Parts: sequence; structure tokens; C-alpha cells
Amino acid sequence: MLLSNIYLQITINIFLIILTIATGMMIHKKGKPYNKVLFSIHKIATLGFLVYLSLILVNIGKTIGFDSLLIVSVIVALIAIGGLLFSGGMLSLDKAFTVNLWIHRFTMFLFIFAAIGILFKISNG
Repeated sequence: MLLSNIYLQITINIFLIILTIATGMMIHKKGKPYNKVLFSIHKIATLGFLVYLSLILVNIGKTIGFDSLLIVSVIVALIAIGGLLFSGGMLSLDKAFTVNLWIHRFTMFLFIFAAIGILFKISNG
């Protein structure tokens, strides 16, 4: 029962991550002034995937425990999320735009690789 719940949470989380990335790309493409609806969807989807990621990690700890790959992947994911939140906030304030855009893109890929490590661990038990 708990394992199927994890798969449902992962599916919802993947949808929210894709929604976050898609709206972020649309926001960047449209430029300033930011579309308020897209910007709100981007922020809500980000908050949603953070909440679901937390639920997933709690359930993983209960069902399969943590090993070195999972611990490293979680740490990298947390660092990437911190970088994404910081650089996203700076981008919305138009502070050091080029540098923060690079940081935002880099940490997005860093997060994706960490998420792949987490998913690999979950799928292989």
C-alpha cells in the first residue's frame, strides 16, 4: 500500500516538475513584464513539487531506508532546490540577470540528475 502511494506521489511530482519547467520557459520567452498567471502557476507548481518531494522522501525512509546513493542524491537535490529558489527570486527582481539565469539553468539540470538518482534508487529498491 505504501509503495503504491510513493508511485502516485512520484507521478504527481513529475507532472509538477514538468509544469514548473514549462511555465519557466514560457515566462523567460515572453520576458518582462511577467505574465501574472504564468508566474503564479510557476510558483504554485514549484511549491507543490517541494511538498510532494518531502512526502516522497519520508515514505522512502519508511519503506526502503536510505543508502549512500540516495543520501547523495537528496543532498544534491536540496542544494539544487536552494539554488533554484535563490536564482529564481533574483531573476524576478532583475538582479544580475545573466549570472542568475545561468545559475538557474545549471541548478535545474543538477536537480534533474539528482531526481534521476532518487528514482533509480526507488525503482531498484
